[in-house]
Amino acid sequence: MTHSLHGRDLLTLHDLSTREVADLISTAAALKAMQ
Repeated sequence: MTHSLHGRDLLTLHDLSTREVADLISTAAALKAMQ
């Protein structure tokens, strides 16, 4: 089952709404800016 986790994560990301994706990207950008 472990080898399926990555594929499952990709499917989950694919199902995210545009707003959720935008939130994720902005959060990642903020974290990167803090480093």
